[in-house]
Amino acid sequence: ATVILGQGSNTVGDVRLGSGDDALVWTATASLGGVASGASASAGDVFVRGGNEDGDFQLSEIGVRVMGFELFHKQGPSTWTLFEDKAIDWTVDQGTLAVADTITGTLDTSLGALDAVIRVNPTGTVRRDDGLAAVVLNGGATLDNQGLVETTGGGAAVWTLGSGNHV
Repeated sequence: ATVILGQGSNTVGDVRLGSGDDALVWTATASLGGVASGASASAGDVFVRGGNEDGDFQLSEIGVRVMGFELFHKQGPSTWTLFEDKAIDWTVDQGTLAVADTITGTLDTSLGALDAVIRVNPTGTVRRDDGLAAVVLNGGATLDNQGLVETTGGGAAVWTLGSGNHV
């Protein structure tokens, strides 16, 4: 199932996803008065930042107000900026995902992504510590690096797969 917290919506209380691979899409102007919980026994609950309006997301919300999600995605034509340091992987399906602080993990674009852009702001860092790539572009995607992209465990910092990528 997919739950969409749409533009300008207000949800009072919690959103709890049941068993199975579910998704919660949270748009920039949506308000949630409680917590968002994925099912703890699932292996594929997806937390999505999306919509048509740009927004910011404080990564410290994960584990406090956003719990039990295994996958993190960016959808819709908007730009979402991630703030604070966090060890996490994130996939861009559409639009722009910007990093203002430090992500330790991999940011990638999905196959068939629509105008997917990974932007590392001047204050941002995307780092991978185990030899895997910090950024993976899967065809037709863009990396706009204004900060630092690095791998400290050896290997390539950026992998491009398929054609039409822009670095």
